[in-house]
This record gives sequence, C-alpha cells and structure tokens, in this order.
Amino acid sequence: MRTRFPPIDKGRENIFELLRQLVEALKNKEIQQAITAIHTQLLQATYKQFMEEETDIDERCTFEDDDDEDDKQDDQGDDDDDEEGKTYTKEQMHKHKHVHILLRQRLTILGDLIRTGDEATNAVVCRIISQIYDSHFANEDVLYAERAIPEDEKVQNTGENAAAPA
Repeated sequence: MRTRFPPIDKGRENIFELLRQLVEALKNKEIQQAITAIHTQLLQATYKQFMEEETDIDERCTFEDDDDEDDKQDDQGDDDDDEEGKTYTKEQMHKHKHVHILLRQRLTILGDLIRTGDEATNAVVCRIISQIYDSHFANEDVLYAERAIPEDEKVQNTGENAAAPA
C-alpha cells in the first residue's frame, strides 16, 4: 500500500527491489558472496530509509510534554479522535520507531542465517524475508502518512498511481 508521500514510497520501492534481488539470488543458488552483498545492500537501504523516516517524524511530530504520567493519562482517555485518523500520537510514533528497530534486528538475524549457506535454511529465509516488511509498510507507514503528512505534500491518487501496488 502506498503512502502517496514520495520520500517514503521511493525508499520502499528500493527496498522491495533489493528484496526481489535477494530472493532471486537465493532461489537461483548464486554464489554466497553475491547473496551476502545483496543482503548487505538491503540492510543499508533499510537503515537509510528508516533513519530518513524517523528524521521526518521527529521534525513533524512534537509533543509538549514527554512525561510518562501524561502518556498514561492519554492512553486511558477517549481514543475516538485518534482512531478516526485525526492526529498522530506519541504512542504511535514510539511504536513506529520500535518496529524499525525490530525489523532491522530480524533482517540481521536472517542475514546470519543466509551466511551459513545451507540450502534448506535459505529456502526458509526466502519465505520469511519476503514478508518481513509487509505489516510495517501496510500499517505504521500508512498511519503516519495519513495522520502526520499534509495532503499538499502527497502525490494525488489518480490514474495508474492509484492502482500501483506497494
């Protein structure tokens, strides 16, 4: 799913292209050095994209008070406004950043598995790595784009842009 915000969507396209190359290299049983090189590029592209997203989040999302007690009160309050897409909350921001950390850790672990060179392991890695970003790209990124990025900064959702897959 696209966010319609070019900096996020272009980074995601780059990540998907590297994912495709990695899966293809694993399925074609290319030499270990080539597979490792693609994984390293994927890890670097992911890190770069996530850091750019987090910089954008930090610039757009400022909260008056970082006191944990206020967070607890906000969490217990009426969440109807937030659920209807009105604002991007501090909790959502922290979750988004936390998911970035988890994804990078998982990608690193999968890279360690790839480096073993075991064919059975690589087959499992192929299935897992193809899905590793799905939830984040469909949930946290879209939520951030909907609630924090003004419409005038987004690409209009017309024609082939509307039908293009994420």
